[in-house]
Amino acid sequence: KTADKVVALLTDIKIKITDSETLAKIEAKISEINAIKENSSLVNMTKEEILAVKKQIQQAWPDIRKTVRLGILKQADAKIKAKIDSAKGLEAKLDAIVVKVKGSNSTKVAEIESKVAEYKAKVAAAKTAISEATVEDEAVIKAKLEEANNALKEANKIREEIVKLVKEGKQ
Repeated sequence: KTADKVVALLTDIKIKITDSETLAKIEAKISEINAIKENSSLVNMTKEEILAVKKQIQQAWPDIRKTVRLGILKQADAKIKAKIDSAKGLEAKLDAIVVKVKGSNSTKVAEIESKVAEYKAKVAAAKTAISEATVEDEAVIKAKLEEANNALKEANKIREEIVKLVKEGKQ
């Protein structure tokens, strides 16, 4: 019964995970639990033997849990990397805006240049944090992902300020 619950849970989780390495680990754990289940016929087992099988399955759970959590964090890592790539693309557009603003009679050129530099610094900070999130320690990965995400949020706020400054400079 415990084995069936664990296998059902892992099958549900497998649907949500896209990382091939994590999927392989989950498949291996499902096979391991199914093997334990097949090797134990409850009909001819004593109570102690049944408890031993249950304990074997329960001992596999912490490793399964860690694998699943790391898989979920890897997915979050991939999403943040995609946001960083998008922000990097926006940097080129912001550089083009700076060049355009310099050619106009805008009074906000220095401010806009300063904000673009801030934006680039935040994106660079996010990229650095994400590159440091490669350790297999769940707490470190979580902290670095949060740091990268916060840097991207701040970069987005700066981008909004740049847009506002450009509009004000046109007036």
